[in-house]
Amino acid sequence: LLQGVPVDERKRRVRELFARTGMNGLEDRRPGKLSGGQQQRVAVVRAVASKPALVLADEPTANLDSKTADELMELFTELNSKHGSTFVIATHDQRVMQYARRLVRMLDGRIVEDIAQHAA
Repeated sequence: LLQGVPVDERKRRVRELFARTGMNGLEDRRPGKLSGGQQQRVAVVRAVASKPALVLADEPTANLDSKTADELMELFTELNSKHGSTFVIATHDQRVMQYARRLVRMLDGRIVEDIAQHAA
C-alpha cells in the first residue's frame, strides 16, 4: 500500500508467492492454525512480496524439510537474478550455503573467511 502498488497487483503477487512456497489455499488461515514451517514460509512471503532491494534472513530454512528448503532457496536465487534483491542469510545449514555467491564465515563475532563461490 505504501509503495503505491494497486490492490489487484498486491493480491496477485501474494497468491503467486503462496503458490511458489507450497502454501496455496492457506492465504486466509490464522497464524495459530499453521505449522511452524508454514508460519516461516508466510514470513518469507511477507518479506519478499514488495520486491525489496535487501532481505535479511535468519535461518530461513530451519523449520523446513529439505525439498521445501531447496524450493525456497531457488525462489531467493530467482528474486536475486530477476529483481536484483540481495539476500543476507545467517545460517548453519550447508545446503543453504551452497546457494550463496559469497560466503562470509564468522567465529565469535569476527569474520574468519570471506570467499566468492559459484552458487548451486
